[in-house]
Amino acid sequence: MARMWFVLAVLGVVCFGVQATPTFAPPLPPRPQDCVDHCPDPTGPFGTYKCCDKNPGTCPPVRGSCTAVRGPVGQPRRCTFDPECFAHEKCCDDACIPYKVCKPARQHR
Repeated sequence: MARMWFVLAVLGVVCFGVQATPTFAPPLPPRPQDCVDHCPDPTGPFGTYKCCDKNPGTCPPVRGSCTAVRGPVGQPRRCTFDPECFAHEKCCDDACIPYKVCKPARQHR
């Protein structure tokens, strides 16, 4: 009987002596006045967020193949979400580029 009390006492010390350490999630970024929705940032460290509000309009259709571009064309701006583009642009897929780029938005009337 005394041995059982000893075992229970040791278990009580072990059980109550172990404290759970709380885990904290990284804080959300401050919300800019002009941002409504935040999404996980696939390009940043784990737990970071970016504004992912949608610009008006839709992306142009993705080309079926890569065709030659005529005229002076600059380097396309890489993006993850619409707010990284100008207000009249959308962050869209492209058949010739392995990442999303800013393209003029199609407005529906």
